[in-house]
Amino acid sequence: MARNLGFDAAELRKVERLVSEQEVELQEAWMASSVPNPGEQVTGVRFTKDLLVVDLRDGRTISVPLAWYPRLLHATQRQRANWKPAGGGFGIHWPDIDEDLSTEGLLRGAPAPRASARLSA
Repeated sequence: MARNLGFDAAELRKVERLVSEQEVELQEAWMASSVPNPGEQVTGVRFTKDLLVVDLRDGRTISVPLAWYPRLLHATQRQRANWKPAGGGFGIHWPDIDEDLSTEGLLRGAPAPRASARLSA
């Protein structure tokens, strides 16, 4: 509510009331969506010239543009190959370049934040 994007006071009160009335349902829906699916654990990571390719336990494969992740794009093959499961297997960590990605973000198609966005945050 602190960043209300221009809603007037009456609209903010209405939103606050609706959220308050639906608080339990909203919390339950959020909790259900935030429970990790065991099938989304990482089993393999590889690279093509232009893609990061991640294999999941349930048999799915996620392919995303390598350009979305500048640290990986500019890393050496050796640095890219040195990855470790993170977050109970729901993430990937590259210690040599200090990069972390989650399967949730990859499945959503979420590129890395731009450097300027990180600096202004």
